[in-house]
Amino acid sequence: MNIKEAIARIATLPEGGMLFAERVDGKFKPESECVVADLPDSEITTPADKLVEKYAPGKHYFLEVPTVIDVLEAWSEQRDGVQPSVTQAVEAVIFYAENDSYV
Repeated sequence: MNIKEAIARIATLPEGGMLFAERVDGKFKPESECVVADLPDSEITTPADKLVEKYAPGKHYFLEVPTVIDVLEAWSEQRDGVQPSVTQAVEAVIFYAENDSYV
């Protein structure tokens, strides 16, 4: 799965899921390989670097599933309820992951 595919099906991913992805030339890209880990409650407070080692060696922390959903809801609210296309959703989520800020 890549980042674009994960975002396109975000509503079907585990609520406690955390996404890890590869960086291409130092950045997250829509085609970056992505792993979704369904974390047990006992690991919610585990540092991200430890979770990467366990669930997605060689990848980087990307975002949690609920955060992706929040980013997409914020995008829609800023545009009077318009739903983003997959391309717009991917752009918004990657921007948030890279900048900790909304588009």
